Amino acid sequence: MADDSRRTELHPHRDPSGRPPQPDGDRVVAEPTPNKPPATTRHMWIAALILTIVVAAITIGVVR
Repeated sequence: MADDSRRTELHPHRDPSGRPPQPDGDRVVAEPTPNKPPATTRHMWIAALILTIVVAAITIGVVR
């Protein structure tokens, strides 16, 4: 029969080489990501041109 008086572990499979838990109040705060400006019309045209070249190259490769 199991011993019911034994205290159960909170983290039974904790990695012994991992970081110790941080005390309350010392939590790591993520830095906000910098605001990236939206893509301009020029960026979208360049992306469309590159996509067209890639599709054309794949099509030429398949047809050959």
